[in-house]
Amino acid sequence: MTLRWWKTAALVASVGVFGSGCIINVSQTRNPYETCGTGDTCNGASACASVTVNGTAGSFCSQSCSSDAQCPSRLGNTGSCFMGSCFQKCSGPTDCAAGMACAAVTQGGGTINLCVPGSGSVQCGGIGQACCGGTTCNDASATCAGDGLCKPRAYNGCTAASVAAGAQCTDAFAVNGSRVQTTCVRPPFANAGPDGYCSIVCNGTNESCPPFAGSTTGCYTFQGMTAPMCFVDCASNPAMCPAGTACVQLTSNSGAQVRVCAPPVSS
Repeated sequence: MTLRWWKTAALVASVGVFGSGCIINVSQTRNPYETCGTGDTCNGASACASVTVNGTAGSFCSQSCSSDAQCPSRLGNTGSCFMGSCFQKCSGPTDCAAGMACAAVTQGGGTINLCVPGSGSVQCGGIGQACCGGTTCNDASATCAGDGLCKPRAYNGCTAASVAAGAQCTDAFAVNGSRVQTTCVRPPFANAGPDGYCSIVCNGTNESCPPFAGSTTGCYTFQGMTAPMCFVDCASNPAMCPAGTACVQLTSNSGAQVRVCAPPVSS
């Protein structure tokens, strides 16, 4: 982010004569965190600042700071000291003043959502984007991971492209209390389709798998697999499988028939 402070004047008038009339442009008085232009006056301790955030340039009323406590709130939304200037925190576009957008920015190795100059869609809450308000995801198949980004939930389906990229899904706690990082993987059982789901290679015990609210989970090695992986059991309720998966019957290496939620198999 780059920032340049403008000197403000109480009134700037530009007069142009067109025939027998004239046009007078009068500067405006703005509140903190509102957009502003040359000659505008900002209320309080703020002044009109020219900034570039996430590659987008614009101007708004802000003030220099060294801590969040120095930044004023707006309509119940607290301020945040970002790169030495005050910005308003946000959870969505309606939190920001006209002409300002709620965007995810990088701060201290994590992300935070702030109102920045510019317009457009909310840059938070989608898969791979920062969590809105630090905790919320707009995509029903995602949850806010430990790094502040929205990622697919454990056991949800994911695309073949995500499999190829080794895309991360959410981190989660296993039944045994250990924290695990799920990844978009294609389960290598017989007749597996091209898509994947969010899971981990487990240690042979069911307790090493993340839980699932709709059912029990298990650590299984099916025919065609060389290492066990975590699956959701669906024998008692085939309709409860997570998004992007279906209840399929597979044969384990021991010959047992097991019904689990998995990406659709090839015909």
